[in-house]
Amino acid sequence: MPGLAGAAGMSGRTFTTFNVIGGLTWAATVAVLGDLAGAASEQVLGTMNRAGQIGLGAALLAVVLVLLVRHVRRGRRAHEATSRTAADPVGPGGGAPDRSAAQRSASSR
Repeated sequence: MPGLAGAAGMSGRTFTTFNVIGGLTWAATVAVLGDLAGAASEQVLGTMNRAGQIGLGAALLAVVLVLLVRHVRRGRRAHEATSRTAADPVGPGGGAPDRSAAQRSASSR
């Protein structure tokens, strides 16, 4: 920045004056903001802690519900599969076995 100030025709004294004012303003602003943040940190941390506990509880509840739904669905599928095999003891192929082409042509003679 000093090079730009010199290129713009600003005197060294003017540059130094504004540079010191800017530095002091910056330091005071950062100190005040730090003090305000420190005073509010207890409240912010307490709120974040409470929100974190609520979020963790909601996540655990969601996991339990998903596991419960999966368990119930798995039990229903197993029950349906058991019911189907008990109602149809022959199996999915039906009753009589399929005759081969040789057996069909021999019986048609």
